[in-house]
Amino acid sequence: EAHNPIGSNSWATGPELNQADHAILANDPHLSLSNPALWYLVEMNATEGDATGSLHAAGVSFPGMPGVLIGYSEDVAWSATVAYWDLVDVYVEELSADKQGIVRDGETIPFIKKTYTFERASGEVTRELLFVPGHGPVTAMGNTTAVTLKSVIADSREDFKLFLGLGETTSLAEAKTLLSGSTAAGFNFTLIDRQGNIAYYPFAGIPRREWDTSVNPPWMPLPGDGSAEWSETLIKSNELPQLYNPPNHFIATAN
Repeated sequence: EAHNPIGSNSWATGPELNQADHAILANDPHLSLSNPALWYLVEMNATEGDATGSLHAAGVSFPGMPGVLIGYSEDVAWSATVAYWDLVDVYVEELSADKQGIVRDGETIPFIKKTYTFERASGEVTRELLFVPGHGPVTAMGNTTAVTLKSVIADSREDFKLFLGLGETTSLAEAKTLLSGSTAAGFNFTLIDRQGNIAYYPFAGIPRREWDTSVNPPWMPLPGDGSAEWSETLIKSNELPQLYNPPNHFIATAN
């Protein structure tokens, strides 16, 4: 079989398996080199000099992202790879007679219209985008149907705070509490702390698809008629796989 270079992994070992009194963490995101670079090295320190904060983290991040995506604080180190949770569904909507909305459960739901202006070197460009309440933005439209994209990121409120918050954590207990607030990050987080603990917290907000998935499998476009709606509550951290100091003193993940 041909070698497939795509994939990421991480692993952690506890002190019991190491020739040292501390845990070890390794992470290989398997992202190719690019120009400009995807990663940049960063250190954020609000604990020295005249600063009075508790944030001190170093590692790598993406341009424009607040915080450290992969790295360590004074007491905790963390890795991140994509968990591939299914956080998105595509819906095929029936257009209303006037094409100003869609039909769901026999009722007409008008589009929400938002106008955005983009500045370019060649001048300003104004575009009107359509959204379907409860489903998301319209990505395509035909004579009788429209396609919408529903994602948990639409209701995400805390995810960008995760990587700033990790830089202030002092234990895996604090890190777990922080990561349990994740909705859309969708990462395999493998972590260690200065006390020698190791953990795996792949937390996100997973949609509850409680319809008959043998009839409407979620990896296919779904009917927008109301028969394939997410439940109000997401599957969260207390229901997702996780590990803390497993008896073999070893954690390995791959995607």
